[in-house]
Parts: sequence; structure tokens; C-alpha cells
Amino acid sequence: MLNWKPWVAVCVSTWSLLAFVAWHYESTCGVFFSRACLGQYWDALRWLVLFKWVQPYQTLIGGAAALAAGTFVLVAAKQTAQEMRASENANKRQNAAVACSIIADEFRDARIHLRGSGLGYASILRPRYSFVHSATYMPSLHAIDPMLGSVVSATRRDIEEHLVSGPTSNSFRANDVASAKCFAAWHLLISVSERLHADRTFALRGGTKIPAGELRRLLEGTKVSPRELTGLYHLFDWKA
Repeated sequence: MLNWKPWVAVCVSTWSLLAFVAWHYESTCGVFFSRACLGQYWDALRWLVLFKWVQPYQTLIGGAAALAAGTFVLVAAKQTAQEMRASENANKRQNAAVACSIIADEFRDARIHLRGSGLGYASILRPRYSFVHSATYMPSLHAIDPMLGSVVSATRRDIEEHLVSGPTSNSFRANDVASAKCFAAWHLLISVSERLHADRTFALRGGTKIPAGELRRLLEGTKVSPRELTGLYHLFDWKA
């Protein structure tokens, strides 16, 4: 940022020098700092120090003061508005991050439930798992990015349908895929929460991809290939 103080000093010094030369040009006391001019210098100094110059210029000074006051009010109002907007955006960003974290935890818990269910469906001896907080926080995901909200909603429905489905010949394989999707949804939401912009949005719909990173390692234990993550695969950069 440009330091304006030296420029102010230069401008004031230049103006003072020009004012002194111009005054001397109009004066008839003689050359600079002559004996005859010293008295006039003293009179000019008293005129400045005692603010005798205010009366002839009071209208101009009053207008300048009013202009300065108006400028100060506008600058203060603009700064206050910016601070309020920044505070509001910070709160929205925090709320969005919390929503991502809570729903991500639900997918993590769903994965634990899937591993405990054994055959990929809720048995009569084990209460059926449900995403109890998703309905409350899903609008926040749509506000972050409509695609994020749609993908997470679709993945949640897939997991819920799998949890209530009966045993089939490929139940174990379906269980592995559902667990992998829980991993992917969890990784997606945590990553988005860490990358939210100041206005609590994330351009997932604009083509921004999430680095797969740890997700690749998590999928190794499920024996599920990334391409089997229907609806989620294209959201990750599998080379990052």
C-alpha cells in the first residue's frame, strides 16, 4: 500500500514555499528577510497563530468542514457496512461448515451400521439406521452448491434403500459398495467444508473437483473401484 504521509509533507512544504514567495511578491518591504520585512513577518505570524484568518474565510472554511464531515460519515458508514457483511459471511460460512460436518458424520455412522448389519439390511434385532439430521441441514448444502445438495441427497437415498432392502444373492457386494459410497460422501463433505469461500459457497457445479487423497486409501479396504461410486466418481480428482 502506498505511504501517503511523505506526499502530504511534500505538498504542504511546496504550498508553504509558494505562498511565502507569492506574499513577498505582493509586499513592498524589500528583499527576503530584510530588516523592513521582519515586522511584516511577525504580523503575518500573529495573523496565523491567533486565527485572524478565519473571519474572512469563514464561509469557505465552513463549507470545507461540512464536506469533510460528510466524507467522514460516508467512509464510516461504508466501513461499518463492510464489517457487518464480513461478519455475516463469516457466520454463514461457519454454519455451512457445521452442516457439512454433521451430515458427514451421519454417513460415517451409516458406514459403521452397514458393517455391523452383516448382510446389508437392517435385521429385526437391530434398529434401522436413519439420517436424522439430514432434513434439517440439507438446505445448507443446497445453498453451498445445488449440485452438492443433489448429490448428497441422492447418495443418502441410495444408502437408506440399501439399509431397508432384503437379503439377495449379492448382498455382501452391495454392502461393500454402500460402505464405499459412505466413505466418498464423508470425504466430499469434509473437503468442501475446508474449502468454502468467504460467501460460504463452493463451485462444485462449476467443475471444481475434490482431490481424492485419503479416499483412495479408504476404498482399498472395501475392494470397490472408484468407478463404482455412481454419482460421486466424477466429483473427485483421482490423480490428486
